[in-house]
Parts: sequence; C-alpha cells; structure tokens
Amino acid sequence: LLFNNCGSSALTSEVNFCYTTEVGSIFFRECTSYTLTDDGGSLIFTDGGGIFNQSSVGQTLQAPIAGRCCTMLIDAGDIAGGSFTFSGGADIDLSDSGGVALTVQGDNNTTINTAITGAGGSLTKNMCGTVTLGGGSANTFTGTTTVNGGTLRLNKTSGTNELAGTVTIATGGTMELARSNAMRHTVDMTLAGGTVSNAS
Repeated sequence: LLFNNCGSSALTSEVNFCYTTEVGSIFFRECTSYTLTDDGGSLIFTDGGGIFNQSSVGQTLQAPIAGRCCTMLIDAGDIAGGSFTFSGGADIDLSDSGGVALTVQGDNNTTINTAITGAGGSLTKNMCGTVTLGGGSANTFTGTTTVNGGTLRLNKTSGTNELAGTVTIATGGTMELARSNAMRHTVDMTLAGGTVSNAS
C-alpha cells in the first residue's frame, strides 16, 4: 500500500479502516502527513512486511496493527522529519505463530503511545533514532528486547509495565529511563557495551 501524493491532488490526510485489511507493507512518500484511523478495522502485515516512512513529514497510526509470518518492521527512514507516532487504538499485536519479532529502525524518531502485546513477541531497536514507549497502556509482550543502536526511551505512565522479558543493550545503544520506576525489578538486563541513562 503506497501513499505517494502531494498538493491539491493528494488524498485526504485521514484514512479510515472499516475492515481488517491485510497488506504486505505500507510506504509513505512525498509531502503529505497522514493519519490512519480505526473505524472498526485493523491492519495485518503479512509476509514479514511493515511500515516505512520515506517522506519528510510525520505519520500517525491510530488503527490496531498485527504482524504475521514471524517478523515485522517499522522504519522511520533517513529523510529529516519522517517520524512515526502510534496513538489512540494503534496497539501492536505480536502474538502470531508463537511470537512476532518486531524491529524498529530509522534515523528519525518513533513514538509508541499504545500497547505492544503478544506472548513470545520481541522488540529490537536498530539505527540512530529514538524510540519512545509512552502512554498509559501496559506492554505485555514477553520476548526479548534488544537495543543495537540509538535510544530506547521508557516513558509510560508511572506504574505501567514497559518491558517484561530479558533486555540487552549492545554497543551503540542506550536505554533512557525517562521517569522513576520505568522498569520492573524482575527484568533481566545485560549491558553488552551499551549504556543506561536516567533522565527522571
């Protein structure tokens, strides 16, 4: 699914999904900032696909999404300004096939103010942008979290679960604790050359 319009001929900036829609990937290009909203529907990414921002403006997802076929990618690209925000009902379901591996990457920032769910699901942060886990809904995915580059910022509402499984912070990666009690005491963390910063 390709969003590639500009100017007066562009589609409306709000796109409503009324039904469950299966796609390989979604690409945002050119100059329009879209909001994909939930009107009773959801997005399912098949074939290890994902969401790619190849534009210079931020994109917002407010519809539930789910990964299939073992892997899913959120790529905020390398063009300045091309960020992602997940808000509203845009929970990310990683429960398929015993757990989907979600990779978030790009030079721009991604803010996930919704829940990441799914037994066995995992999260990997690559490249130099910042991924912020915010909002008031608990993340319940149970797989590993790996920070290979950039910053993973924990900023959910106080008392809300951010991460549950094991955490590895590799060389070039940073985990930022943006508030007090940002991570449960039961989380098993390994510093493999990376750093932890306390911004609270």
